[in-house]
Amino acid sequence: MPIRIPPTYRAAWVPFREAGPRDAAADVAIAWIEQRSAESGARSLLVTNDKVTVTVNQRLLAFARRHTAATPRMSTGGARGVPVLAYCPDLAALHLAVQRAHGASLVVVEGAAGQLRGWASVVAPLDLGDPGAPAGRTEPADEPWLDTVALLASEEHGLLAAPEHTLAVLERIVPERWTLLPTALLAHGVTLHHVRRINKLIDALSSSPAPCRTA
Repeated sequence: MPIRIPPTYRAAWVPFREAGPRDAAADVAIAWIEQRSAESGARSLLVTNDKVTVTVNQRLLAFARRHTAATPRMSTGGARGVPVLAYCPDLAALHLAVQRAHGASLVVVEGAAGQLRGWASVVAPLDLGDPGAPAGRTEPADEPWLDTVALLASEEHGLLAAPEHTLAVLERIVPERWTLLPTALLAHGVTLHHVRRINKLIDALSSSPAPCRTA
């Protein structure tokens, strides 16, 4: 059964920065999750989009050998509630990472600018992006947005038994925030299937007149 509740994991991330070396981003994420692993006494899990990502990155390869690794295509189930490092995840990899980190810790290295802003808006992770500065928590989003994401992540709207109800919620969101919804919903454990169906409803709204929006 998918976990579809507010996030219960300790979260951190390394936001994408054009000038930042990717090796440094991996290093700071690894250091953070290694600490969580030591605190919990559990082996960590590395989640990547594919196996090649691990084999061509010596830092990730060494980490995977010390702990464990999984991809959306090569996940064998595995235990939940373990420290997880998600490296440049796409939607499928982020979903896997969230499921496995439930009740534990998750650090995510962002692969492209703005790719994980929706997820970060929900979990308000520690920002590890500047190794020279103390880690600070990402500013949480406003309450109307968080309430809207939680509503869409609920069984009533996530299952889309009545798409017109979900459309009514989506219409209240400013279009600039529609792109944040996929990863924001994944933060709540919404399945990829339901995220994709909500994206189709968003596509249907893209050319419609804009009503009053609050979220």
